[in-house]
Amino acid sequence: MKMDVILLGAGVGRRYDSHNITYKPLLSLGDKKIWEYTFEFFERNSYIDKIILVVPPEQMFAFEGAKKSKKEVIIVEGGDTREISLLNGLSKVSTDKVIVHDLVRPFLKNKFLKNLIEGIKNFDSVSTAIPSVSTIAIAKGNLVEDMPLRENLFDLQTPQAFDTKKLIEVHKSLSSNKIQLEKHKDPSRLMYEAGYKTLLVEGSPDLFKITYKKDIYLAEKMVSEIKNSQKLIEISEILEEFKKGKPIILIDDENRENEGDLMIPAEIITPEIVNFMMSNCKGLICVPLTSDKAEKLNLRLINNAKLSEYPKDTPFFTNMIDAKNTESGVSSYDRYLTIKKIVNPSSKEEDFRVPGHTFPLIARDGGLATRQGHTEASVDLCKLGGYKPIAVICEIIKDDGEMARLPDLCDFAEEFNLKISSIEKIQEFLKNG
Repeated sequence: MKMDVILLGAGVGRRYDSHNITYKPLLSLGDKKIWEYTFEFFERNSYIDKIILVVPPEQMFAFEGAKKSKKEVIIVEGGDTREISLLNGLSKVSTDKVIVHDLVRPFLKNKFLKNLIEGIKNFDSVSTAIPSVSTIAIAKGNLVEDMPLRENLFDLQTPQAFDTKKLIEVHKSLSSNKIQLEKHKDPSRLMYEAGYKTLLVEGSPDLFKITYKKDIYLAEKMVSEIKNSQKLIEISEILEEFKKGKPIILIDDENRENEGDLMIPAEIITPEIVNFMMSNCKGLICVPLTSDKAEKLNLRLINNAKLSEYPKDTPFFTNMIDAKNTESGVSSYDRYLTIKKIVNPSSKEEDFRVPGHTFPLIARDGGLATRQGHTEASVDLCKLGGYKPIAVICEIIKDDGEMARLPDLCDFAEEFNLKISSIEKIQEFLKNG
């Protein structure tokens, strides 16, 4: 499902500094402006079709650079109220469903967006929310009329998702009644009170809105923590991940394929990791191995092709195989059994069926000293860890079918608690010891 997103940034920031008006989206945060973190998240997200920036008329020039994006970007003049700004943004939406988000909530994660998109398939309004930490009293004057249970209270956040047509209808029906519109600040509440189905999905304290000066200090700390988590790990850290039974993301040079593979030594592969590769990485599950192992199993390149005939000299597929002790060979468990049969030192050609569903790759003799690819890197990494020189790798593909690049891989790593390293790190280690 493709959706447009409205990024609301038309407020003038009166609460940020009581003495001065501060336009918060243009404040520096780390090495970027606040708005750039939010914009770049949606820019690289495959669910998003068009980005609509709603900003004050006097600040529109500051966002012209956003139009260089590969996505369609429209800059819209904001209004005196959030409601008018939202209506201005809605006038540019062309998708049936729309996401609304505050430009100064920069710490987004893919899982929030996925939850919204799943929810909006069956609901008219979906909002991220976190349990309230406050006790609320409903009162008239000084007289308390009700004190709702805290467990029934939630703080709404953005991003939110809506049925575009219904949200426009609700806003237009209230636009002539300024008192009522002022009362209903949040569009989720508007939709709920208009009788539309409304869903709350899990939010996070990290989705806070930068409102006060103290919020900038917290945001700076979070940016620092995110940068640390995205650092490429060293070989010793990779081997620690393997000891825990966890795969890593292995990236190559941006001037080469500029892609990332999930990688783990074949000796420690599990059915669960194979299933994760099939479900979340979505690429081909391949088994890099040495030429000696390929010769023992009588694995040959398809049609006796020459390595030099492939792009970037990729040592591509041998005959695809299944272990004979599998059923169809397609399931994650069958592929796991095939991989374990490849690893088994006593296995021979007769233990496999051809054609099959597991894809061996023959690494170049000499490893990374000969060719700087994922195939050679994963085999060399297995050797460094004391494992048999047989790996399992799978390309990571985005939901829109495009290959994941580094920013996407960082999002993927954060979502699934994975570490990232590079072929270059392995090369440096092998060179310098």
